[in-house]
Amino acid sequence: MKKDKGGRPTKYREEYAAQAKEMCRWGGFTQAKLAKVFGVGKATVTAWIQTYPEFERAIQEGKDIFDVKEAERCLLKLVKGFRYREKKFQRFPVTDEAGEIVDWEMVPVEERIKQVPPNVRAIETFLRSRDPVRWPNAKQIDLNGNMNLTNTGSDLAEYLDEIDGTTQGLEHDEPIAE
Repeated sequence: MKKDKGGRPTKYREEYAAQAKEMCRWGGFTQAKLAKVFGVGKATVTAWIQTYPEFERAIQEGKDIFDVKEAERCLLKLVKGFRYREKKFQRFPVTDEAGEIVDWEMVPVEERIKQVPPNVRAIETFLRSRDPVRWPNAKQIDLNGNMNLTNTGSDLAEYLDEIDGTTQGLEHDEPIAE
């Protein structure tokens, strides 16, 4: 722990680093929330982060764990699909004894359960990250051999014809544009 240069003694204690890491890890605590828990202002937490590297490291590690957990939770929710409750509200006037509108009130008028189907892109991302050998990225292209862009069209037609016979009878005398 660093020594203060003077002024009011610091409220920082070494155990705050471990506590902050756990709060950030499990609850995604912000600096403002940490300040509230430690009974100080946000500026004090910011100063502790700048002064005590172990405190800064603990907060960052906790937030990293929380962020990954949240991202995985959200991705899994999209992979499986989910339901949610939707409420529709309507605005109704609140009147006084004379019938004059004095306020507006939002009143629920309809509630229903909505179903969100599994998201295909989320499923692809999930499968590719879990088993990249079985689910390779389709955009990856493996080229075996040399590609010579100076070949003429007729050379390319002959090559393609050797492979599958799709260019039989086509004549190409001009070079392929680069």
